[in-house]
Amino acid sequence: MATPLRPIHPNRRERGAALVISLILLVVMTLLGISSMNSSIMQELMSSSYRAQTATLSTAELITAEGERQIVRIVYEGSSPQAGYYDLSDADNPIDEPLDVKAWDFATYTYDDDDGSGEYVIEYIGRREVPGESIAEGEEVAGSYVSVFRVSARSEGDRGARRLVQTIFVTFDQPPRN
Repeated sequence: MATPLRPIHPNRRERGAALVISLILLVVMTLLGISSMNSSIMQELMSSSYRAQTATLSTAELITAEGERQIVRIVYEGSSPQAGYYDLSDADNPIDEPLDVKAWDFATYTYDDDDGSGEYVIEYIGRREVPGESIAEGEEVAGSYVSVFRVSARSEGDRGARRLVQTIFVTFDQPPRN
């Protein structure tokens, strides 16, 4: 037995429920896509900023190492101090306080290399006795003195990245007096 065909009623009004539901789904999918794009753009900006900050810190550490190499040249090779060297222990020219590296308003040594650029300053704090006792004798160790230096370096990178690195550098010998 053959099934009868449904008659077509041209006067019957279509409701269009499928069209409305598909348009709503299309709007929801568009909003999800825009949200995902904004999220990925934000993550790219954050990673770019992190990369700039890390590169700037690396450059500041490189400049600090150059300042420490300069101390070795001054103390052990007799090299003359360059700009940015301050002897805080000098009795003829005493400086009561260490340099204010936040203000950075003093003469510095400008470092410029293929790996980065910035500036550093070396402060010779003076000779200090190393406290302690000898394990064998139970008495203080005679002649335990070190020369203490503070190296401050700063670098500026892309996107406003700035880094300041300070180290304390110690040698057994004193720098020569000028």
